[in-house]
Amino acid sequence: MEKCVAAGMQESLIRGSRDVNNQVNEDMKEGKSTEFVGPRVQCGIKLRSVELITQTTRNYSNLETIRSIIFSNAKQNVTLHEFSLEIKTESKLVWKLCEASFLEFDNLNKQDKKTLFSNFHTKWNVLEMGMKSAKNKDPYNNYSPSGARAKPIKDFYTSTKTNEKERLSDDDKKRLFEPIWRFRTQNVLSPLAALKFEPMENMALFGILLWDPGYTNVSDDLAEKCYAMRKIILNELMSLPALSVTLLVRIPKNNFPSFMIQPEIRYRHLDRIHCTTENYRNLENTRLSVFNKHPNASKELDVHEFSIEIMTDIKLIWRICETTFPEFNALCQQDKKTLFYNFIIKWNILELSIYSRKYNDPTKFYSPSGAVAKPADRFYENGKLSKNEINQIFGPYWAYRYENVNNPLVAMGFDETENMALLGILLWDPGYTNISESLAETCHAMRKIIFRELNSCYESSEDETTSRNFFTILDSLSLIERAEQKCREEIHLCGVHKIEFDQERKNMILIKLKNLELISRACNNYRNLELSRNTIFNRSENRINVELDLRDFASEIMLDVKLQYKFCELAFPEFHNLTPQDKKVIFYNCCIRWNIFELSIYSTKYNNTTQFYSPSGAVTKPVREFYKSDPRVKLSGEEITEVFGPIWRFHFEKVIGPLVELKLDEVENMALFGLLLWDPGYANLSVELAERCHALRKMILRELKVYYEEHDTNPGRYFETLDSLNLIEKSEEKCRREIELCGIMSKLTVSCSVCYCPSASFHFGAIVCRACAAFFRRYVNRKKMMVVCSCDKEKDSRYPCRLCRLEKCIAAGMQKSKVQAPRDSNFQFNNRMIEDRQSTSSSSPETFSRIEYGIRSRNMDVINLIARHYRNLEDTRASIFSRDVKREVNVYEFSLELKTDTKFIWKLCETTFPEFDRLCPQDRKIIFYNFYTKWSVLEIAMLAVKFNDPYNFYTPLGSPAKPITDFYGTTVKEKEVLDGNGIKQIFGPIWSYYIQNVTNPLLALKFGEMENMALFGIMLWDPAYTNINEELSEVCQAMRKIILRELTVYFEDNQADAFRFFETLDVLRLIERAEHKCQEEIELCGVYNFEVDEDMRNIVMWDKY
Repeated sequence: MEKCVAAGMQESLIRGSRDVNNQVNEDMKEGKSTEFVGPRVQCGIKLRSVELITQTTRNYSNLETIRSIIFSNAKQNVTLHEFSLEIKTESKLVWKLCEASFLEFDNLNKQDKKTLFSNFHTKWNVLEMGMKSAKNKDPYNNYSPSGARAKPIKDFYTSTKTNEKERLSDDDKKRLFEPIWRFRTQNVLSPLAALKFEPMENMALFGILLWDPGYTNVSDDLAEKCYAMRKIILNELMSLPALSVTLLVRIPKNNFPSFMIQPEIRYRHLDRIHCTTENYRNLENTRLSVFNKHPNASKELDVHEFSIEIMTDIKLIWRICETTFPEFNALCQQDKKTLFYNFIIKWNILELSIYSRKYNDPTKFYSPSGAVAKPADRFYENGKLSKNEINQIFGPYWAYRYENVNNPLVAMGFDETENMALLGILLWDPGYTNISESLAETCHAMRKIIFRELNSCYESSEDETTSRNFFTILDSLSLIERAEQKCREEIHLCGVHKIEFDQERKNMILIKLKNLELISRACNNYRNLELSRNTIFNRSENRINVELDLRDFASEIMLDVKLQYKFCELAFPEFHNLTPQDKKVIFYNCCIRWNIFELSIYSTKYNNTTQFYSPSGAVTKPVREFYKSDPRVKLSGEEITEVFGPIWRFHFEKVIGPLVELKLDEVENMALFGLLLWDPGYANLSVELAERCHALRKMILRELKVYYEEHDTNPGRYFETLDSLNLIEKSEEKCRREIELCGIMSKLTVSCSVCYCPSASFHFGAIVCRACAAFFRRYVNRKKMMVVCSCDKEKDSRYPCRLCRLEKCIAAGMQKSKVQAPRDSNFQFNNRMIEDRQSTSSSSPETFSRIEYGIRSRNMDVINLIARHYRNLEDTRASIFSRDVKREVNVYEFSLELKTDTKFIWKLCETTFPEFDRLCPQDRKIIFYNFYTKWSVLEIAMLAVKFNDPYNFYTPLGSPAKPITDFYGTTVKEKEVLDGNGIKQIFGPIWSYYIQNVTNPLLALKFGEMENMALFGIMLWDPAYTNINEELSEVCQAMRKIILRELTVYFEDNQADAFRFFETLDVLRLIERAEHKCQEEIELCGVYNFEVDEDMRNIVMWDKY
């Protein structure tokens, strides 16, 4: 059995119980693409290739082959009865085609399958008849699926009962059925033949017809699935001209002999639109009495009179919203007001075009009473502006309204039903930040209902232009929204030039719809903070010539922290309302990162990225003088440079430089401040506080997205801004390390921190003598070193035993990650890793042809490729290692399985990324070693989802970890140092951290395959490590940018919430924290004699920071 599985035999390919169509089913499956796995709708994957259409085309080709075997009546003439029998038999084959081509169809319940197929089959027969006619170049005959031709009318409609006299004569048959045949020939078969569709286009239509949500016998859940599948197919179809035929295929349905399996098919009702239409007609009658209007009204109005009429009419529009939509009437007063104020301006703009069309005059603006607006120079007349000045100021707005709004809307020629649908769509607009989440959900639901009704209206119409009109409706929404912005500008100008305007109407127009309340408040309070700093620190232009040492800089920061705390209370009322303890936790978590980020703000302000600026505007001294001026520091200048130089260089090159290059404005800076403050990703937050952080982060992200939309910002700007959070977090780790070193120096003597020997210096992260440094290096580099406590035997020894000495080394701050591997380390695994097939000696960004800067692609080639190769990797794992047998492993066996899997992941990187394969051996090793631990953390969470076991750890090969005491206790190299309780005490918190702060949050996010694979690429191409050279860093930045763009496309196509993108990127910080815990775990394993594979230890402890 094991040999069978290893040879690649798959249980899923075994035939089920035999039935009549089993062979057909198997032949269908043979046409399946090996690159397609899993239902796209359920896991949220949206393909950007033509994979689905190609799959259907291949399966249809197999179907044609089967038909040629089953049916032997090709090129024969058949009657209606024979024709219908063939359709009936062939329907089973088409059913199998649907199951083989669409896994989503196969996964439906039996009733939903039957509903979809019954709705679809007749339309498919009509289309396939056109395909056969085009294939045979004979649009004047009707062909069956097998290729048989229908007999002439008089012979086609022949009774099958030989002993029964026919009721219709040949003339009667011709009179009754010839119009239907003529209609089908002229309006279906001939147009289809003329279009000359390719097989791919026909199969796209197959899918579009199958996944049709526009029927009342389709449940809401099934309708949503249909919409999703249609969207996938339409995106694959791209710009091909096949979509217009969908409506065409519907037309002959009622004129064609019924071969339907399920005849009771009804289109959806239009209750909302019809109700709106009826109420709008009543409104028109009410207007006749209110305004005493008549079609030939010749009264002219100025801007003030016009606005008064609009305000009178608004009360009637409010009433129509209440009577038409019970959902609107059920809202609270504030929600009703918010929704209505968001809507009314856009409705007034649309209604201007309705009046222009009604009165057949698109050159004038009509009020609700039927009166017209005066010409522009008299419309705004106020006795202060001349006619030329009025034309100069307001002329462009009138020209815009005529040319870009009113005339296009009139030309669109919307009928009454479409106008009323637009009323509902404009009213239930969820895209504003001044509406609550619950109201936004209601808006989404109501819009969805109206769109479905409108779609059903178009599908039931016999007008061939309706499919175009549906997209025109969508275009009109953006047109009206742009006109709304112009309207606001116009009213602002009226106020500037003191032109009289109804005040209530003015307030309604100028209401801040898409506001930036949180960010704006932060901006205002930050300006006040800067003014306070000017006073407290006595800022002046000469201040930048003042240089500060460590003590002065720290004193300024501590004074400024009080101002920052006050700023948080003023900028965020939510912060002010927290308990003192929660305020302290939130602020302390944020403080260091905010100070790091503000360094980049100062560098931008003073246009200098080579110095640190204090809150007062003073600069820091050079690194040696900065620390040496403190009398407590006993290090020499060279030693200071050696200790702190790399940290300063990291800050300048990897953090401040990139942040300054982004050129963030005030709004972006304050948005980032809010995101840093309300960070839920810390273990010291309560559940309630974490939820509040999530909610506030979501609000800030929505505001930031609105800001970018209003300024037509490049979509790449959004993820560049959010990606800066990762830079700041990595810099925070360096800053903490710097503070630790400063603490060490404040207590520093010249003696060793381990053995108190004189002549100590800085080694591997601590101040120790050369002997202790050599001991530590030997321990890290020597394989299978026995570390056993022997203090009792060596009481008189100058040094403690090796175990105690090692513990003191680690306690002093020495880090294994800072120890270089031995120069002759040539173990087999590393040799294989660094083999270079192309014998390149360096990595140059010019060789990467796929990296095109500034191009925003709409496909997801890279992420799809990662996903495809990862699925192949899973198949490889399954074939080599049996996952059916759940063998529990200890820490050593766990590390061995990870080491084995590194070869597969390395190969995955090479096959997926040509850019990785073209790197020089050293660069590939650096990139991979930096990446692998983080990927292991993420994959453990993915496997927990796969095996539905979030409280255990699984290796990539499917082996679960043993219970914690056995996981470590069964790997002791020589002498047992810890018992079971000791193991729980030392390693229990690490396991708890993994489960609570890594696995559970990742499970809660419910990432799909595409999101996991995007994270794979983002983590692989991480440029923010000190062991990466400048050229390789540029390559990483470019590759990351490509993947982030594709991820943005994926979220946009799936209409994901903007917060989802941020949540995905936020996982990177969560994984990095888990990586540090992993390194801590490996160090503890070494201390307590628990064996770990040495190669895997080197990868985890790889020096990259």
